[in-house]
Amino acid sequence: MNKTILFVGLVAFLLVGMIGVTVLLIVRPENVGQLTGLITQLGGTIVAAAVTFYGLGKVTDQQAALRSEVAQVKTQTNGTLSKLISERDAATAALARHDPQLAAQLLGQSTGPIPVQDDKPRHAM
Repeated sequence: MNKTILFVGLVAFLLVGMIGVTVLLIVRPENVGQLTGLITQLGGTIVAAAVTFYGLGKVTDQQAALRSEVAQVKTQTNGTLSKLISERDAATAALARHDPQLAAQLLGQSTGPIPVQDDKPRHAM
């Protein structure tokens, strides 16, 4: 939502409200309190709605920016992993041709479990 339009609309509403209070003060002074309260409530409601809509617009803009960044990352990395895998396979084949025993030894190894030390004590529930 455009901030300028929102500001002009709020000022116009409050200006009409002030003119109404002034006219009512001249014509029927006993009812000014009711109109003032009504204008205050409506003004507060309009401000709260405007702030909410503005915040939602900002969140939507941020989500759109994140979506475009994710799309850009996807397009930039498209095919890179398959290229790396094919390069690794070619290097493995070249190693197997050069030294089959070393290639079998390297390819047959697994990392196994990785020990993790937990510093925090676990509590039973």
